[in-house]
Amino acid sequence: MAFNMGFSKSALSGKAPLPANWYHFRLTGFQPKIAGQNKDSISLNPQIEVVGNPDDTLYSSKVFENLNTKAGWIIQDLVHACGLQMVEVQDGNQGTEAAQFTMPGFWANADQFPDEPEKWEYQGQMTNATFEAETYINEYNGRKSAKIRQYKCAVPGCQERHSTNLAG
Repeated sequence: MAFNMGFSKSALSGKAPLPANWYHFRLTGFQPKIAGQNKDSISLNPQIEVVGNPDDTLYSSKVFENLNTKAGWIIQDLVHACGLQMVEVQDGNQGTEAAQFTMPGFWANADQFPDEPEKWEYQGQMTNATFEAETYINEYNGRKSAKIRQYKCAVPGCQERHSTNLAG
């Protein structure tokens, strides 16, 4: 039997992005890569999928984000959306203005391959954590995709100021 190797234009474009709305998501992991023109930051590339996609035959279940290490406030928004707190780095500056904070958990292989984040593997409480976020439709080079507009903080009594429009 001969197989048809031709595809319609709609088959080549994939599923439509999720409509702009609030959804429940699951963070299944990260795929970090070096970023920036000067290769001076890391895009964490969180792997985000909708929990209970309203119609996965029509809409993609995945939302793609970069989550760059130069945008700590957005990383904090995601951590808080997962109901977790940022962790103070134990480097002698704890409790001072010079204190540094990081995501909970750790990056396996980061010590072994410090310049190759593609080989790192996140291990921590954020893996498979669920959260709520609002999406918007982004158009770039004629292609539409769902992006995160804002994360909903799930930390009880949180007093931090969170972003309400990551679209720009």
